[in-house]
Amino acid sequence: MSAAPNASYLQQVPLFFYIGLFAFFGQSGQMYLNAVMSEPGQSSDVLQILSFTFFGLLDLLFWGAFWWAVARFTQKKEAAKTAFFFSMGLVALNVLTAAFFKEMPWIFSWLQSLQAVPIGFFCWRAFGPENRKAIYLLMAMAAILFFSQNAMAQGAQSFAEVLQRVGGMMGIRKFGYLTFSSGELGQRRIFILYWVYLLFLYVLKYALLAHWIYRLSNGSSLWRNRRLDLTLDYTPGVATLLFYSFRLLGYCLILGIPATMAFAISRYVPEAYRLSIPVLWYSMATAMLVLFWMAWYLRNFLLVYFIQRGYPRPNASVFFLSLPVLDFLLWPFIALPVAQIEPPEKRLATFRKFQGSAGPTGLKIILLLLNLVLLIVGFQSSSGDNIPFMFIGFLLSAFYLFHPAGLAVFIVAQLLFTAGLLFFVFQKGSNGGEINYLRHIIQGLLTLVYAYIMYGILHPHRMEAELEMEVGDAEEEDATADSLLG
Repeated sequence: MSAAPNASYLQQVPLFFYIGLFAFFGQSGQMYLNAVMSEPGQSSDVLQILSFTFFGLLDLLFWGAFWWAVARFTQKKEAAKTAFFFSMGLVALNVLTAAFFKEMPWIFSWLQSLQAVPIGFFCWRAFGPENRKAIYLLMAMAAILFFSQNAMAQGAQSFAEVLQRVGGMMGIRKFGYLTFSSGELGQRRIFILYWVYLLFLYVLKYALLAHWIYRLSNGSSLWRNRRLDLTLDYTPGVATLLFYSFRLLGYCLILGIPATMAFAISRYVPEAYRLSIPVLWYSMATAMLVLFWMAWYLRNFLLVYFIQRGYPRPNASVFFLSLPVLDFLLWPFIALPVAQIEPPEKRLATFRKFQGSAGPTGLKIILLLLNLVLLIVGFQSSSGDNIPFMFIGFLLSAFYLFHPAGLAVFIVAQLLFTAGLLFFVFQKGSNGGEINYLRHIIQGLLTLVYAYIMYGILHPHRMEAELEMEVGDAEEEDATADSLLG
């Protein structure tokens, strides 16, 4: 018995981190040149051409690496080669559009989504038209992923500003700024912290796209979100890149969704962006979907990471690694000093122990009591208008903790709550900066991601597993795998 050969897509993850490094330092260099060569708030035509060229080269680099990696783990080299040239044509179209339609920034968002077409073309040639429904679905998911980058970039700016304030509170002056002298223009500084998200953006895009193509190549459903793929081997280095990429960009999306809302409902949208209001609403919806896909991937990744190392009770590890902010600090201490990856046959036995458990009853009770304490404190410190919502939130949390259907109910309730807030804003005719609804949305989205990740350890009997078997394995092992898949 051995892991599926297609699972080798994970081996290429570090390559896309290197592309992120190139993107971060390249963008920082552009900002430096702009600060040195231009007046504050202005940019020369030469620097704009340089910017178009840089991002064009960056796209060429990403798609070249992407199709090279896809050709390696699918062994469909001719289809990948053709798709590569298709992607290059779209990159050229993006660069030309950026050069000649600078006054229509909304059009770039749609052009980004067109890269889903080469992906669909590759899958059609590689896996046949009999998989057309799954291919169409994968193309739609890819287009949504590309479009969500707008909200992700807005959230990255908000996230950088939060980090800058934290640095200031810790006494670190000019945290996130690069200060230098520019001759006659005097002291200049650039805010490079905003571009940190580029370090992990390409890892995220590759991981999701490659994982979807990998599942399609194995005949696995793209929507079976409770199925753990035990064929994947997450080495500590790759796991670290994946964890920080998904967590950091998840926070960017969480901040980017309300930031997109605030921009979409503002009365002070710049004239050049007037036509992009429908695009912004669509971007907000796509960002919400991508956030769910990221939480889904992260939950399954964490469970597989510990189960494949012989830990049938990863409750405490997943709990602490799902806590906002603390997750960044705790990962090296929890996830790295672990046992080696076990052979595939042992992973099935470990998963059966995990699946057969009733869930951490003690942890459920502790979380319920914690929610009760927060409810009591909220009653004492909040206005009467908030009490019904707080009580409903407590009931939803209790239902989620002790019933498998609680997550779906929790998600629907949060979406309805968000829609209600937006309706209130439109009724009041307010812009995004005049009322404090953003905080409630951010808190709700953070809670949703936390609940999604925790679902696996709270209701382990709802999780499934798959593990490809080599031809010639013993019949009893096949029976064991069939029972797990069924």
